[in-house]
Amino acid sequence: MTHNITKKLSIWAGIVAILLAVPLLLMKLHIKLYDPGSGYEEINWTLSDFILAGLLLLGAGSVYILATKNVSGRTQRIIIGIVVFIILAIIWVGAATGFGAE
Repeated sequence: MTHNITKKLSIWAGIVAILLAVPLLLMKLHIKLYDPGSGYEEINWTLSDFILAGLLLLGAGSVYILATKNVSGRTQRIIIGIVVFIILAIIWVGAATGFGAE
């Protein structure tokens, strides 16, 4: 059982690495993305942005994997996934907008 969880966590870590490579690649290639508030802008992430994003994604995936390890029903897994995603989205948006940093 532990081997299966370790394998899932390793796969998730690889997915997170690929996800974080996207903004890094866009930054290195100076590709501009549309921002509804100000037109086209380059991505400008700092090291702390990458660390925070990595921790949030790894944490959310780990919580989902551990929370569903003894769950057999597909519906229950979907509900857990939705809850984890909503919590991740709230934290991500809060961090991106500086909400609560007063």
